[in-house]
Amino acid sequence: MTQSRSAERFRLARLAVTFGGFESLIVGAALATRLALLVWGLGRRDYGLYMAVLGLVATANSLDFGLHYGVTNLVSAARGRDDEASVRRTIATAFMTYAAVSLAAFCVVLILVARAPIGWLLSIEPAEVHVARLVAVLGFASMLLPMPLKVFGAGMAGYQEQHAVSVYRSLNSLIQLGMLSLTIVAFRGKLPAIASVACVTDLSLWSLFALWIVRHRPLLALHLPSASRMQVLPLLGMGLTFFITSMAILLKGAIGNTIIAHGLGPEGVGPFSVPLALFSTANTLAALSAVSLWPAFGEAAARGDWTWVGKAFVLGAKACLGIAGLFAVLGSLFGEDVVNLLAPKAGQPSRVLLLTLGAWLLTQAAVNVGSVLLWGLNRNRIVMCAAVGEGLLSFTASSLVVHSHGREGVAVAMAVSGILAASFLLLYATPTGSGGRIQPPFGPLARVAACTLAAALVGAALNRALAASAPLPQLVFGAMPTALVYVVIAWSLILNSEERMRLWGWILRGLRTIFRWTAGLTVTQGTSSAESDE
Repeated sequence: MTQSRSAERFRLARLAVTFGGFESLIVGAALATRLALLVWGLGRRDYGLYMAVLGLVATANSLDFGLHYGVTNLVSAARGRDDEASVRRTIATAFMTYAAVSLAAFCVVLILVARAPIGWLLSIEPAEVHVARLVAVLGFASMLLPMPLKVFGAGMAGYQEQHAVSVYRSLNSLIQLGMLSLTIVAFRGKLPAIASVACVTDLSLWSLFALWIVRHRPLLALHLPSASRMQVLPLLGMGLTFFITSMAILLKGAIGNTIIAHGLGPEGVGPFSVPLALFSTANTLAALSAVSLWPAFGEAAARGDWTWVGKAFVLGAKACLGIAGLFAVLGSLFGEDVVNLLAPKAGQPSRVLLLTLGAWLLTQAAVNVGSVLLWGLNRNRIVMCAAVGEGLLSFTASSLVVHSHGREGVAVAMAVSGILAASFLLLYATPTGSGGRIQPPFGPLARVAACTLAAALVGAALNRALAASAPLPQLVFGAMPTALVYVVIAWSLILNSEERMRLWGWILRGLRTIFRWTAGLTVTQGTSSAESDE
């Protein structure tokens, strides 16, 4: 039973990583296409008005209060105990709490939107104020009213079925894009129509997804008599720790641009913000492998399967740190060429800035490794303290050095803060939070460091040899061979023989699946062509 359960956890984790990666690609492409469609369909002024209103609407995200993270933790722990009554109680209590919070917030929002000086706030004409208020109400409705339904998605994550949530989000973005296209064709230039369709589509899709979850996992069905008043405050308290942690993570990741704008002026932000965005994207991709194990840690710990927790922790650390090391090397050595291709007007980042941001990326990967384990073990306050401490230290140090050391000083402050946070989480919080059962991953850290250094030496030599080349040849003949060298070294140095066999089998199964799907599609197309000829 233990072996089969262990294999199932790893299988679900692989699904979460795979579909999470596809989700990132699909949602990113859909968002870029959506922006282009809005600019074309609305015109420059209405597009600007829509984006300005949506900027205000985005503040409603903070009203989530991190409740769905608490639901994920409670459901995963209840699964580990085979406590079905606790799962029903958690879902019912969270749904009622979410419903009360979102409805109260929506009523307050209606009053504020009706009374707020929208015209002054957005600098728009009096004739546009009514449209802005209507769009704001629809936007807040789209954000707040589906909140109770998100409980079911959090329950799915507690079952370690994040891949289903990723599939939904991918489909959601594509369907929203399709509905936007139809609306623009039918009501071109009509901003209220576009906002209305977006709101109705969002509510409908969340409702359909909740119904599918209930059919797929009947234990997650809403059973209102199971709701418990006694569980409301603990649930809110757990959610609050996640909320504060999320705000701190947002602070430490985004405040650098604001500090540089304040200290050096807006023109000084470009050479910092573009490479930071690239390294932040790499951090998100690296974190996928660690986050996929979050619910499994809670479920395994509740069953007392600490052997699996330790094994999965080391494997997740290798994957997360290994991916971050690859992007740290490439970004530090060839980030300037990427910036020149993507955003040449943003300004050139210095080599020191890129190297420091690469170090920052590695610290954030280490922070993610420790944080995910502690979240899974329900040691949320430790992670919250680490995130708040890192955010405050990064903010204070960056503010002190921006005038004297510029962008590079801010990056150094971020990297040093990250080193301290990672050291606290991995060296102290991990063994303490697990009761001494899980030790710091010194082996993976050392192997990733050696792999990163070896690939960096090769990349530096290629970078120097191609110094006079254009950005594209630098990336093709410099970055790609460096990445290949890193992968080869990582394959032999970071992974052990069992992990190499498992990863190779996973790759072969994936290629086999793709081949079968392609062959089936080809046969179908060939049959259709033959039928057409007949």
